[in-house]
Amino acid sequence: MNPPKCNENDYINFLMATQKVFSCTEAGKVQPDAANAPCHDSINRLLYRLCPNTEALRDESGKFVDLNSGVLIVDDSTSDKPYAQKIEIVTRHRSGRHHAVVKDGDIEYRATDDLETDELRRLQLADYSRRIEEYHRGLKQFCGAERSQVRLAEARRNHIGLSIRAFLRFGVFSLKTGYSWFEAKTRIIRDAVKNYLANPVYVLSPTA
Repeated sequence: MNPPKCNENDYINFLMATQKVFSCTEAGKVQPDAANAPCHDSINRLLYRLCPNTEALRDESGKFVDLNSGVLIVDDSTSDKPYAQKIEIVTRHRSGRHHAVVKDGDIEYRATDDLETDELRRLQLADYSRRIEEYHRGLKQFCGAERSQVRLAEARRNHIGLSIRAFLRFGVFSLKTGYSWFEAKTRIIRDAVKNYLANPVYVLSPTA
């Protein structure tokens, strides 16, 4: 059996660098020139071959987490694929992107087992909970968590898991430098844009 031509770090780097298209086909097109560069089939097989690896995410993120402080926030997120017909683990959910928050008049209901929580602490926790929504938006926008075109559940789970690991790298870079996620992503292609401006390809021939 031939050895794999790509690994999970190759896919993570692709998710960080690509700007709009997060497909295996696009990943194959942007591989560096090499005699045995992976094609889209190799990258597709990677997503089906890997076992979901939450331990890798734990090991990579653990050094940046203080387990003795902070707040654990648990939330769900919806993959926005309204036209999907045959993609596994895509089901119907309420989407905050397309619908307003459901409220009972002007009352919002929250639950806690901390009976000592006062209004100031509640507002602080509410602010923390809004940040998880920012995380979900960033994960989808900058690492394409919901844009994979693979269909089967195991491949989709691997894509999402590798997207989270890619986003962790943006997050750590932002914490160290103060740059936003957007700036971190844009810096990757800025030199390519400069090179194109110096030597544009798509030009119109003069008519006169």
